[in-house]
Amino acid sequence: MFAIGYGAMWTIVCFDLPTEKPKHKKACTHFRRELLAMGFSMLQYSVYARFAATDEIDKRVRGEVFDALPP
Repeated sequence: MFAIGYGAMWTIVCFDLPTEKPKHKKACTHFRRELLAMGFSMLQYSVYARFAATDEIDKRVRGEVFDALPP
């Protein structure tokens, strides 16, 4: 008997960014829009999810999310 591995998974992004200053609010809004542009769906205000059919897609998407993070 053998096991077949599946690479499909959900990528979930949870974040809490500062929003005290206008520039922080703008950066947060930009990050949320980037997540939507990447194909994420908003589950809650700071929780987004996206289905990844393979491990390679998940790794690429995670890299894109880290690149989109505000400074």
